[in-house]
Amino acid sequence: MTASRFTEWPFTVSAGVLRCEGGAVTFEPPGGPRYAVNGTAKGSGYPTITPIWADDETLGNGLKVNISEVLDKGLSLC
Repeated sequence: MTASRFTEWPFTVSAGVLRCEGGAVTFEPPGGPRYAVNGTAKGSGYPTITPIWADDETLGNGLKVNISEVLDKGLSLC
C-alpha cells in the first residue's frame, strides 16, 4: 500500500505491506521489520509501530497522526 491510497498517511515511510493474520494487523515497510498496528499484533510479539509513526504537526506535543484508516483497512484483510 502507498500513501496516495489514504486520506491521511500516518507513517514516515511512503509505502509498505499491510497484513492481517488472526486479527493481528501489521505493516512492513521496504526492508522491514513488520510492525504491530494493533494490540493483537503487539501481543503476538511484533515491535511497536512508533519508530515509523508520523507526528501530527497540527496537534504538536508529540501527538501522532491518526492511524485508524490504516487499522480499518488492515482489519478488512482478516
